Amino acid sequence: MKKLNQLGIMFFILWIANILSANYINILPPTIIGMFILFILLKLKILKLSSVEDISNTLLEYLPFMFLPIGVGIINVLDVLKNDFVTIIITVCLTMILVMITTGKTIQFMINMKKRKEE
Repeated sequence: MKKLNQLGIMFFILWIANILSANYINILPPTIIGMFILFILLKLKILKLSSVEDISNTLLEYLPFMFLPIGVGIINVLDVLKNDFVTIIITVCLTMILVMITTGKTIQFMINMKKRKEE
């Protein structure tokens, strides 16, 4: 029952994000907006981590299964993709490097902010 309540909280946040995306923030998908809302609620301590921790861990545990349909879809269109295989691999590698650099710089920035705040 606890996980069901936590799932309800997550769906409520996603519902709010869908409304915001449809009416105000068309440039971001509702899932990204929902993550921002959840982050803000947790950071401002409006929502306690224990209120969503169990369902979050459960969803993370089953995350690899979410990629199975994508993998099957790619296999179905493999003949179309093989013409641009090199371009796709280069794009994926460059994007991965960019994401790693951006994530690293963001973490460094947050660590430095935390150190300044503690001093």
